[in-house]
Amino acid sequence: MEYYYLDDAIYVDKKDGTKVYYFIFDEFEIHYNSIAPHTSQQWHFHSKIEEVIMVTKGNLTCYWVEDDIRKKESS
Repeated sequence: MEYYYLDDAIYVDKKDGTKVYYFIFDEFEIHYNSIAPHTSQQWHFHSKIEEVIMVTKGNLTCYWVEDDIRKKESS
């Protein structure tokens, strides 16, 4: 078993109010995001990977496009 800590990650404090710790591995990545209240992350998409979101504190509204239909889910 291996343990990783925030000090092991690449840290980026973005202008959009998002703080991200990037853990980069050969076969996958883990992004630990902190999104300030009343802010939104820049729209982006992934064509070759699946994005999994786990909300650990607060509420989050996600928008995405699936089969050309815009969808929304709130926690």
